Amino acid sequence: MSDPSFYITPVGALFPALIPFPSKKVDAAQKWRYDRDLSRFRAIWKAVHMGNSAQVTQNDGWIRRLSSSRFNYYFGYVANFSLVFWLLSRAFVSGQASLSAGQWVVVIASGLLLWTLSEYVLHKWLYHDLPSPLQTGHRLHHDEPMALLGVPWWLTSIILVGIYYGLARVFDPAITGAEMAFVWLGYIGYCAMHHLLHHARWNFSWFVSLRRHHLLHHAKDNVNWGITTDLWDRVFRTKV
Repeated sequence: MSDPSFYITPVGALFPALIPFPSKKVDAAQKWRYDRDLSRFRAIWKAVHMGNSAQVTQNDGWIRRLSSSRFNYYFGYVANFSLVFWLLSRAFVSGQASLSAGQWVVVIASGLLLWTLSEYVLHKWLYHDLPSPLQTGHRLHHDEPMALLGVPWWLTSIILVGIYYGLARVFDPAITGAEMAFVWLGYIGYCAMHHLLHHARWNFSWFVSLRRHHLLHHAKDNVNWGITTDLWDRVFRTKV
């Protein structure tokens, strides 16, 4: 069987008990290799980021204040789930769904898949390659991987609602809302999985594999862009 992390989706991140992946825990040898790799990665983190810590802290004051609130970090989940329900409501009129069963299947599948690609693109280019406040905020995360940092919930809410109304002027509002709802559900899965990768110590084989994938990104910085899946890293040959 191929590496199970290849198939992990945002839904799996939120509801791991529902995913049909191997649930056996890693054996003692695998656990030893995992702990060894984790120690190595932590040492590499320290060596890699010592050089740019001063540069980050000289310019990050207002960005840190906006992103480091525990309320912002956790309330973001409330705000984001509210946005999902609001977007889904665009696909209903007087309590009746505007989409057929077939359309719902396509919207759900394509929305979650589109998020995984968006996650790869946003992480690689918006968070790493293009100079912006988002890049600076993400550098803070690389400098302090365990800190509870997050994009302000009100900023993402304003942007998402604006995107919806812009797209709804061109495309069918019901399909647009439903599609965006499942894309944003994927985003919530990304947030949850990213938190777990840094803070959880699960020994399930798929989680250990995906966590190693992300820790290598922190160690090497220019590879392994996927968080909820390594699908697009395989497609674009950026997986190590």
